[in-house]
Amino acid sequence: MKNQSKILIAFTAIVLILSNGSFATAESKNSPNPNAKGYWDDKNLNDAVPIELVMDEKTKVGKIEKVAKRSGGSTTTSNSGASWTKGGLPLTATGKVYFSLGAGKYVCSGALVSENDSERAIVLTAGHCAYDFATGLATNWMFYPDYDSNPNSTCSIGRCFYASSLIVQPEFMSAGSFNTQAVQHDWAFAVIKKGVQNGDNLPDAFPSSPNSFELNENGFTKANDVSYAFGYPAASPYSGNDLVYAFGPIGTDSLTSNTTWSMNSNLTGGSSGGPWLSGFNTSTNVGKLSSLNSYKYGRDKTKMYGPKFNDKTRNTFLAALNS
Repeated sequence: MKNQSKILIAFTAIVLILSNGSFATAESKNSPNPNAKGYWDDKNLNDAVPIELVMDEKTKVGKIEKVAKRSGGSTTTSNSGASWTKGGLPLTATGKVYFSLGAGKYVCSGALVSENDSERAIVLTAGHCAYDFATGLATNWMFYPDYDSNPNSTCSIGRCFYASSLIVQPEFMSAGSFNTQAVQHDWAFAVIKKGVQNGDNLPDAFPSSPNSFELNENGFTKANDVSYAFGYPAASPYSGNDLVYAFGPIGTDSLTSNTTWSMNSNLTGGSSGGPWLSGFNTSTNVGKLSSLNSYKYGRDKTKMYGPKFNDKTRNTFLAALNS
């Protein structure tokens, strides 16, 4: 019995090691690389292409589409997509995400996640804004919070923040393509630390009050729960300079056997990774991170879909905390 117990304990330890080791990370030499801070100059920021994950209704497999940026402001004011003008956490804790995949430069959205370490910050975004099946983990990964307040300004310490590591959900990476398994697990977390790249300030420490959203993997439990979604869409009718939001009851996607959420949303390319908030209080403008902008279908651009956060999402977040 003693030997059997020792074998069981040893086996459990191995399983835990394999489980913890299954999360992919890109350490500082890759994300960002030693020149990442200088990499995002005005030209590269302007050249970054908004991307959108578009699924095919027949094959249930998607592809990343590079969308044409539009100049000028948004032209819609419906609850499916309107300019956010109320400030608060949606403005300061949500931002644009810039990164490289191979030789390409791209832009998505992301949001700060609450945690207790004053030496770092954590950003939530979509898995496809941190990992590509052909080229692997993103490099030059940068978070640009509160972009709406001063769009197109030059990056500087205290305004743009560079990731030291990326934590991507293993089932997303192992999917091999943008199939149902991938969109069910389309989330990732970036770790931002104080240091040479970022100086002594962190994005979740500004303003002086807590500047991040709490993660709640159980925030949405059923259809008709209300979601507030945010992001920086850059394809028509939006410009990428404006924080845009949509709100309304959620549903599910029958083409993924109801394993992902849906909501009415006109947000376009560039909004990928932007947060879906549950329990949103319209007086305080505070909610909890419970899904994100993940994908659309080619034949219907009026709906956005997002993964159902669950215990795996929490585990990915814990892996980021321990990275």
